[in-house]
Amino acid sequence: MNPFNLNNPPKNPSGFTAPEGYFESFSTRLQNRLEEKPPVKSISFWRKNAKTFYGMAAILVIGLGIGMLWRWEVQKEEEAHWSAIASYVSENTDLTDEHYLELIELQTTEVPVTSDTEAEALEEVLLENEALEYSITQ
Repeated sequence: MNPFNLNNPPKNPSGFTAPEGYFESFSTRLQNRLEEKPPVKSISFWRKNAKTFYGMAAILVIGLGIGMLWRWEVQKEEEAHWSAIASYVSENTDLTDEHYLELIELQTTEVPVTSDTEAEALEEVLLENEALEYSITQ
């Protein structure tokens, strides 16, 4: 490798030269170019992402609507179930205590039913569940 001396510049030109008078007229040329261009119009964040926001809102509304519809259907089925039981009990007035105990056992599994305490168990369940007593007596 050849030694490099800072006091003696290289004989080969670098290839990077500026035209004559370039830096003297640079500021005026730059100012003219800036005045010619119209200002850049900015796009707001909302406009840029409006479709995304609308899509998310639609998904949220659909999801909540399906959830509410499902809950409404479940409540409607429960009401239909209990109304069917109430209509069955009201139409069949010749039911015995055993039939009433069977209906109560369908509702709750905590009813102790023995042959000795059938009346006591029925009375206890009717005291705990006022809605069932109302549906039986109607």
